[in-house]
Amino acid sequence: MQDAPFQTVKNALLSGNATPSLTSSLLEALWKEGDSAEYNEYDIKCVAAVLYAAGTESMSTTLTAFIQAMVLHPDVYTKTQQELDRVVGGSRLPNLTDRASLPYVENVLKELYRAMTRDETIFSDPERFLPERFMSYGVDGTKGEEQAIDPRGIVFGFGRRYAKSDSICPGRQFADSSLWLAVATIAAALNICKATGPDGATIIPVPAFPSGSIRHVADFQCVIRPRSQAIEGGLLSPAWMEEW
Repeated sequence: MQDAPFQTVKNALLSGNATPSLTSSLLEALWKEGDSAEYNEYDIKCVAAVLYAAGTESMSTTLTAFIQAMVLHPDVYTKTQQELDRVVGGSRLPNLTDRASLPYVENVLKELYRAMTRDETIFSDPERFLPERFMSYGVDGTKGEEQAIDPRGIVFGFGRRYAKSDSICPGRQFADSSLWLAVATIAAALNICKATGPDGATIIPVPAFPSGSIRHVADFQCVIRPRSQAIEGGLLSPAWMEEW
């Protein structure tokens, strides 16, 4: 994870066909400054590896939790897809310019962040996955919580970071935007549902987070399919995804 990606970028830079990135920019600056530089290639490699690890681990863990939550709460997933269909339509995938027009998708992401909290004095009924808690009135007419706080301040800055806003995770905007885009794209393009066992019984995932340096969602079974043949043959085709 540290050596191979760095060497790939370095080789591409030397051959003149590198894609702009943090690593390529730092290497170019290092080579330009020469002996006067305050850092070396090893420093660049380590910084790039830390950023990559932080981004991929948090993204994969959160998105796996999202998929499991949607398997367990199909009503939430249906509402998410309905909003996307109404605002974005089926001819393209959502992008960040759509974000302000998709409040339910926004609140699904907030609830995904919120799900790690357990303090009932801050978020009532914490064991329930309820995006509507962040709305004055939910799409089904249920009343939300009064002035529910945005959980991003907690998940991107708890512990020592929480007391000082300037110490909150420096990659929070990138991570938040990337997660929103992934959640919206998954919901727009894919149907997610419970799997069926060999005996024909529905398999209901049991949420579990084994201990470790990073607590991933335990493996679970589900079924994921394209929402339509048009999506499978068009929006999710290799050629379209490469262009996108």
